[in-house]
Amino acid sequence: MSARKLPTRRPIPAHGALLDDLLLVAGIAPLLQADLRAAPHHSLYATDASPSGAGACVAQVTPELWRVLYRIAEERGEHVRLDWGSTPPPPEFVSTHSSAAALITPAAWTVLFSYRFQRPNHINVLELVALVSLLRRLANKGVHRARILCCVDSRVVLGAVTKGRSSSRKLNHLLRKLACECLASSITVDLLWVAS
Repeated sequence: MSARKLPTRRPIPAHGALLDDLLLVAGIAPLLQADLRAAPHHSLYATDASPSGAGACVAQVTPELWRVLYRIAEERGEHVRLDWGSTPPPPEFVSTHSSAAALITPAAWTVLFSYRFQRPNHINVLELVALVSLLRRLANKGVHRARILCCVDSRVVLGAVTKGRSSSRKLNHLLRKLACECLASSITVDLLWVAS
């Protein structure tokens, strides 16, 4: 219904999906906040997944390098699809992210965790599962009120997390889990794309 067709000065009954959305926003309103003073967590993380398993690594970086990487982290994402087919289009942001790869390659990486998947799924879904697992483990280890940088090699995950939404139901389900982890621990996640 167009706003021009709505009656003026008369209450409009809310029903169905609109009512559900309004109740949801009212319920989570106290949690809607952004901690602009969250301290940078001067570690650099990387997650990756394959059809059989996933894992995450960490590297300690200097505060100066962390700030440089934070400046080139993705802010808006790009148009992505869950399944590009055999030849995805070239990324829109290759120049800044190729410099990120050059900066992080010499870092000393340590494996944080690795595990095997119990059932198969789409690779981009598995990549996002790995990122959610990383945030859950960081929160369980006491990382709170922090900004973290994480390298991913999935443009789909980068775009979906940066935008906060996806056209895929499977990715949206995982994005909700990611949002819950971020809200519960006050962690802000910034992603860097690194070609695999």
